[in-house]
Amino acid sequence: MSGSVKLENALLGYTADLTNLNCSVQYVYNNPLFIMPTPLGTPLGDAQLVVDFKLISVRYVLTFDLIDGSGTSSVFNSILNLTTIFGMVSTAAISFTWGARVIPVKIESFVAGTQAGKFDYMPGCTLTLVPFKTL
Repeated sequence: MSGSVKLENALLGYTADLTNLNCSVQYVYNNPLFIMPTPLGTPLGDAQLVVDFKLISVRYVLTFDLIDGSGTSSVFNSILNLTTIFGMVSTAAISFTWGARVIPVKIESFVAGTQAGKFDYMPGCTLTLVPFKTL
């Protein structure tokens, strides 16, 4: 999918454009199953009983490289601002733009760090987003 990869909250004016930061997006769909073994010698043989409670969760995992450090006008600082807005405005959504899709999300985790000798370069940052609907 081509196009932009961007996070923004128009209400508070925060934007983090990840399009040109070697960003990859993974769509993670999870449906955990409860698996119970059946005793050998039963009519089911050595099969197992699988129960699907339909506890489905969806996440978007973004992996990217930050190149401008942690200054006040950096993408890193913009993402930090986006991670803290829910304490101020609990129903305010972050718009996640992925190509032609715009998805309201909350940030579950943000991992970033530097390496010795890399200065402002932060390779392999990870941002986990969870889609949600306001009630």
